[in-house]
Amino acid sequence: MCFGVLALMVAGSAAAAIEQAQSIKYFDESGQIVGQQIALCSNFRGSYGNIHTAYHMTEVANCIGRDQHPASIVPGTHITAYTLPGNLTIQQVCVYAECTGADQNELDVFFNIADYGPYNQ
Repeated sequence: MCFGVLALMVAGSAAAAIEQAQSIKYFDESGQIVGQQIALCSNFRGSYGNIHTAYHMTEVANCIGRDQHPASIVPGTHITAYTLPGNLTIQQVCVYAECTGADQNELDVFFNIADYGPYNQ
């Protein structure tokens, strides 16, 4: 019985492999980064700070060997979606949120997980 449960847990983990790395950075009303949620190609997943705000920016990158091509909505970046406070542009946010260039790989894109906001204290 116990072996069957263990096998089921391992099979579930294997089926949940990440095909695209994703980083969602969360902002407060003034545009400051207050949280981040990530999923890396290594299958690492994590979240930091406040990930329950109305404002966010999503970056997606292919994992090595995957054939998906996420469509960036901001030329030259990995950004696939964003909702920002009305007083900020995506270009302004990219200066301090360190938006990654489209030529960078997955590790370059998301390796600086907890560099932002008050939760890095």
